[in-house]
Amino acid sequence: MDEGVGRILQAVNDANLSSNTFIIFLSDNGPSGFGSAGQLRGKKGQIREGGHRVPAIACCPGRIKAGSVSHETAMGADLLPTITEMIGASQPKDVRWDSISLLVPWDGGYVKLFKKKMGEVVSAEKTIQFWVKHNKCSPTAKTVTLPDKNKNDHSTVRMTSYKNKDTNVKVIHYTIDGGGHSLPGSRSPDLPRIVGRKNRDINAVKIILDFFSNSTKSK
Repeated sequence: MDEGVGRILQAVNDANLSSNTFIIFLSDNGPSGFGSAGQLRGKKGQIREGGHRVPAIACCPGRIKAGSVSHETAMGADLLPTITEMIGASQPKDVRWDSISLLVPWDGGYVKLFKKKMGEVVSAEKTIQFWVKHNKCSPTAKTVTLPDKNKNDHSTVRMTSYKNKDTNVKVIHYTIDGGGHSLPGSRSPDLPRIVGRKNRDINAVKIILDFFSNSTKSK
């Protein structure tokens, strides 16, 4: 298997398609026979987690950060709507999917709850660049990885900042690598199976309040 996967990756690289190819490797079920599911109970053919909860490895330069980890719950059937959305195709009107796209509209687009469109958002990058330009900040960003204070949340925080040297105005962007869709450090219920793991390295509410408290409004 290792050799076969290696040949596929080499072929993609030789064709100069590595930067524009989404590659994912996963299993359809847990181990059988003498295989081990680690700390999970159960094996192939059983309804316990060890029978169906398996890791997956994905590579997509420019969209998936190398070394990042996600604890989102997904299934193989979700790949079809996910890839369909990635390539800009549409679901056939006469076909019903019992699955959802795993893409978060980071690049802009509609926020969806299952198949219902709940609203449209601007991409994160466009939003950041709008405020960088509006505040006349330097286009050169400074990015640091904040201390991983809580190892149990399986996520880390990157802080990217832009600054206007004349006014000291800053545009700051926090990226949660490996986290879910809940507000970091908040008191909202932990629902990892639904919205992913909550990051606990920072308190987002405090950061927002401190930002506005330290900012002055121009007259």
